Amino acid sequence: MSSVMNIVPFTQPILPFTQPVYGEVHLPGSKSITNRALLLAALNSEITVLQNALFSEDTLIMVEALQKLGFSIQINLSEKTISIQGKGGRIPSSTGTINVGNAGTVARFLVALLSLKEGGEYRLDGSESMRKRPINPLLTALESIGAIEVHYHGEFGHFPFTLKTKGLKSGIVKIDASESGQFLSALLMVGPLVPGGFIVDVSGEIVSKPFITMTLAMINEFGGMLPQVEQRGYRYIFNGHNGYHFREKYYLIEPDATAASYFLVLPLVVGGQITLHGLSRGPMKQGDIDFSYIVEKIGLIVRKTQKFWFVERAKKPLMQVPETDFNDISDTFLTLTAIAPLLRTPTYIKGITHTRLQETDRPSAVATELKKLGQIIKQTSDAILIRPQLLQSGVIETYKDHRMAMSFGILGCFDLFENGKSWMSIHNPHCCSKTFPNFFDVLDKLRMRSVK
Repeated sequence: MSSVMNIVPFTQPILPFTQPVYGEVHLPGSKSITNRALLLAALNSEITVLQNALFSEDTLIMVEALQKLGFSIQINLSEKTISIQGKGGRIPSSTGTINVGNAGTVARFLVALLSLKEGGEYRLDGSESMRKRPINPLLTALESIGAIEVHYHGEFGHFPFTLKTKGLKSGIVKIDASESGQFLSALLMVGPLVPGGFIVDVSGEIVSKPFITMTLAMINEFGGMLPQVEQRGYRYIFNGHNGYHFREKYYLIEPDATAASYFLVLPLVVGGQITLHGLSRGPMKQGDIDFSYIVEKIGLIVRKTQKFWFVERAKKPLMQVPETDFNDISDTFLTLTAIAPLLRTPTYIKGITHTRLQETDRPSAVATELKKLGQIIKQTSDAILIRPQLLQSGVIETYKDHRMAMSFGILGCFDLFENGKSWMSIHNPHCCSKTFPNFFDVLDKLRMRSVK
């Protein structure tokens, strides 16, 4: 297991910006794309080199898991590359003990991958938080068609458990994707390797649909046969074994669009302008890039080129936003929620039911922490309303959730007392290692370079 998971928690004061931000940020690679690419490269039959790969807790857990399963992987930190020798759908090791930490993509994708193996036996466990996160819909779906046999070592439907794998064969698998779209993505990625006809029937509302679009795009890029899509995206039909045939060798990973959201709102919080390298004017795989349209409504000017985005706060920003549905871009809802105290009118955010089952119950967590800062909050199961009040000093608990730490880290950049002194501290800021290990270093460098 990666050593970043064993760092002792501490509390870090956030120093506010005393001047508007002026600087540039080179965003890390996307975690969602990196972990999908790692799996697809392992399923390919050739050597694939992932460029601009993210090296974070979640991606290193995926690398370690694949290595334990017998895949040959070389990493180059300085060049940000990962090289994987694919096995054409074969899993070299028939046994293994794997800890998925708190990495949802690893947990869900790995279960589907292992179901391809005939005669395998694997023990899987996760962090304390992962033991509470949903995995049962995927296990039940694969067990119902005879691909796996599950033996639980604790609570039914949760980690830890042992999988006895029998091989994923043709048939119809029914999956409820209302708790996590990763269940569906996991099945779609192994679909091109299933011999005979293979149908994925989806029940329940699919959350985070852009991630499904991302998965399908990457299946196509790696040379897998795309399924026929019926019933408006609720039935996926694979017509037979095709495998993956990615012949390009190099695969470039997009910058993390969710990470971009924090720096998109920074000029709204402190004023100024910032250049985000790696973002493109053209279409991107990550739906979270649409968060830019929300901040434009609030008062950010976004100029897009093929190599970077230049963003700056408008001279007279509106500093309010209409009711917003975050169902498709839910990883960014905390970014807006955390800065809501600085907006001029109440902020109403909906479409976030499924985020209660992520690293923590995110709506409840952010509500608790905003109340510490003097805000008035109302919640329903699917929405949160923030009525801005005068901010108060406080220590923010992150609940080991990287997005809580980064979102409140941006709010802490606001110079509340206009004296440059810290008014907010973040407990366990190192939880950012999950997706953006040097986030607070990047923030500090921007602050120091912005001082006149």
